Amino acid sequence: GGLGTAASSELDVRNGEGVVLWSHDVGTFVQDGAPVRSLHVYGSAWDLAADGFDTVTFGPAGHLSAALRVAWQWFGSWR
Repeated sequence: GGLGTAASSELDVRNGEGVVLWSHDVGTFVQDGAPVRSLHVYGSAWDLAADGFDTVTFGPAGHLSAALRVAWQWFGSWR
């Protein structure tokens, strides 16, 4: 599943939907009842998470995987 927030476990936030920006507003993300303080970012230009969050940068394989996932979703929506 996606991430919820400490205030609302019903919220389902996923990377690509502003998780890094949300980090400035929510304070703590929660996944499966446990706090999450690590966020994946695409590169240094996106490394803008709030203080207190650890960021992990995607390597080349991560970029390829993300591109393929987006393409798969895009082509799937044409059916």
